[in-house]
Amino acid sequence: MTFFTQSPSPNERDCLESHTLNLEEENILIGHQSYCPRHWDHLLCWPLGKSNATLGIPCNASRSFVEIVLSSRPTIHTEDIPGFAYLYCNSSGIWAEKTNYEECMTFLNEILSEEETRRRVRHAISAITFALCLISTIVLLVALGIFSFFKSLKCDRLQVHKNFMLSLVIRYVVSLVYYEPYIYGNEDPYIWYHVIGRGYLCKLVLVVLMYGQISPIFWMFIEGAYLHSRVVTNIFDSPAPFKFYYFIGWFLPLACTLSWTVTMIVTQKPESHCDPVDEETACKSNHTCWEGYTEQPYIAILSVPMMVALAINLLFLINIVRIVITKVQHQMNASQTETAHIKKAVRATVILFPLLGITNLVFFFNPKSALYEKLYMFFNSILQSSQGIFLAILYCFCNSEVQDTIKRHIRRISTRHDVRRGATINSSRYNRERAGTLSGANPPGPRQSRASSLAVTPKFSSQNGSQHVGFLSRAGTISSDIRPTPINEAEMTLLVEGDSIPPKSNPGFYMSSDTLKTAV
Repeated sequence: MTFFTQSPSPNERDCLESHTLNLEEENILIGHQSYCPRHWDHLLCWPLGKSNATLGIPCNASRSFVEIVLSSRPTIHTEDIPGFAYLYCNSSGIWAEKTNYEECMTFLNEILSEEETRRRVRHAISAITFALCLISTIVLLVALGIFSFFKSLKCDRLQVHKNFMLSLVIRYVVSLVYYEPYIYGNEDPYIWYHVIGRGYLCKLVLVVLMYGQISPIFWMFIEGAYLHSRVVTNIFDSPAPFKFYYFIGWFLPLACTLSWTVTMIVTQKPESHCDPVDEETACKSNHTCWEGYTEQPYIAILSVPMMVALAINLLFLINIVRIVITKVQHQMNASQTETAHIKKAVRATVILFPLLGITNLVFFFNPKSALYEKLYMFFNSILQSSQGIFLAILYCFCNSEVQDTIKRHIRRISTRHDVRRGATINSSRYNRERAGTLSGANPPGPRQSRASSLAVTPKFSSQNGSQHVGFLSRAGTISSDIRPTPINEAEMTLLVEGDSIPPKSNPGFYMSSDTLKTAV
């Protein structure tokens, strides 16, 4: 009779055919009357075992178990995986039906629980980062629009602010693209980028994100250098060297980013050279945007220049605050207290923190503790993503110079509207009065006089031999011997635009652009 059994798997065949390292002990066991033979339980290969005894094997001896652990916690070393698996060999030389993996499963459950917590924290942080990046982008674009629209605000200081804000906008826009898959709870956050270019689009987004991370740091350094030069040496009373600024702020970060990109391309295993034994695992790391790039030494190409720039900014901040405190002490009068002096110094320091990016120094050191790592991720995401909000509020929306400029612009628009409306009303009234005089009509009645007193009326004056006209918002009087000429539509447009109306052949008055600008 022939029995057909399922053929053993390669792992089981290797287990049954291999020899243990301790051949002498195995020969002794074979000489006994009863012992348990080699055994494959689908996870571990159990060697010969003494009868009526329990054999223990470390959990990290199982390749499958190690792969599961490493997939959840890539930073752990294989030798650091604790626990043992146990299997009992009875007196008859038969292994127990089930292997005791309790210690291994306890550790694995802890890993999976921590990974689930990390996944939820990562999703929450991604949502917060996405929202703050979106808000920062909007307010920065508004601030850039204000700085660009009002030409009176143009100066070297605001030009540096504009470039710094633009670099932050680039970072936030790329961050929105990068973090968007996390918001919708994708198991694979890089699934967007697998569709096109076999993962190369993902790497391109990552490279642009790295440029967006390093460029604002260099513009923070320029902000610190410019402010320090103004406060300490005043060497930039002449126009600031913006060509040098552009080189540091835009070109130098590009050179660092390209150097890091070339290094990653050269050192990372390309997709065409996947390991045939474990193709899925080997190729996955390349598909997931150089996963773990922050743990590799090549990240120093980006991090070292950033740390140097921020460290110099810290020195700038210390010296600037020292000078501010010294000046405040000299300017203090008897009515001011030491508390007021301290408040001014603290206020100056706090305002400079988001401008110079000093808080970024703290987050270059990632804690190893699980609790501190979550706090690190939370506060880092908030501070990094909201820097644009603080920058726009402190240096644009709350800036008195910007506020005064906007108020003047609003008053100018309102005054032009009043000029247009007043010119229309008075021109119509004068035409009616003139038509009535020519036709021999009676003088205006009480009702017309009342309407005239409420209308905006012109006021005439003579300066430097030329006559000018201005408008009053309340009732005014015109002498009987002076009558202005009617104003047509073309002349009205010239008035509103601030140009002069050319004199006519008949006696009349015109408003020069200087007079209108003074009124506005």
